Amino acid sequence: MCTGVALYDTGHIRPLDAFQTGKSFFEAIGIPITGATYYEHLSDGDHEGDHDIFEVSIDELQERILSGKTSSFWIYSDLRGGKPWDAAFTYQTGEFGNFAHMGAHCDIKPEEVYGALTDWLGEAAERFDVPYGIFYTADDIPDALHYAAGESCVFMFPFEDCFAFIHEAPGRYGGQGRYTESMLRMVYPYNLLNEKHMQIKIADQTLRDWIHESGERGTLRPIAKDGWVWEVMDKHLVAVNQVCGEAGILVAWRPERPKKRVRKLP
Repeated sequence: MCTGVALYDTGHIRPLDAFQTGKSFFEAIGIPITGATYYEHLSDGDHEGDHDIFEVSIDELQERILSGKTSSFWIYSDLRGGKPWDAAFTYQTGEFGNFAHMGAHCDIKPEEVYGALTDWLGEAAERFDVPYGIFYTADDIPDALHYAAGESCVFMFPFEDCFAFIHEAPGRYGGQGRYTESMLRMVYPYNLLNEKHMQIKIADQTLRDWIHESGERGTLRPIAKDGWVWEVMDKHLVAVNQVCGEAGILVAWRPERPKKRVRKLP
C-alpha cells in the first residue's frame, strides 16, 4: 500500500519554490533523493508540442530551474533500483499536455507517514495559499502517480468514475476545474479546502454546517488564510461520499448501477 498527496491549481507557484517544497517532502518522509528528471520540448519532434523527459542530478535540476530553462519536473528516490520509484515529487505547469498541479507519493503505508505528510501538506498550503489538496492511498506507486493527474483510469473507490476528474481538469480537455471552489473530487481521509468549499450546499445546509452536525462526518480545523482541513476516518468514508455524491457535489461520483436480473431459461 502506497500513499499519495496531490495539490491542485498551483500555477501561481514558482518552479524554484516548488523545487524547495519537493526537497522538503523527502526530508519529511526520511528518504534520500537519488535523481531527477525534467520536461523539454523537442525541436525535431514530429508534431507541435512533442516533448521528452531528461534525466539529471538534483543539483543539475536546480541549476536549470535557476536559469529559467526548466519548469515541469520530477524529483525521486530510487534506492532499490528500477521502477517504480520508492518516492517521487512532481511539479507540473500544464505546459506539457498536463495541467497545473503538484504531487508527492511514497511507497510507505499511510498510517506510518500520515502525521509527517499532513504536516508537510499543511506547511505547503500555508506557504502557497493552495485552494485544494487531497491525501489518498493507492495499491502501488504507479497508481498513486496516475491518480494525482487523473490518468490511466485509476480510482480509489468502487463508486468513482475514473474518467470524470481528468475531463473536469484544465488542460487537454479544457475542464472547468470546479473542484477548487464549488465541488470536490471525492472525499478522502484528509481534504485541504478553502472558504468557497465551505459554502457548498448539501440540501439546505452549507458543507461546514453539515460536517459539524455529526462526528461521523469528520472534523474541520482552520489552516492558512481562509483554508480548512477536513479529516474523515476511514470507516466513515463510504457513508460520507454517499451523501455528498447524491447531493451532486462530487466531480467523480458514480452512482451504483442496479444489477440486471438474469432470466432463467424455461
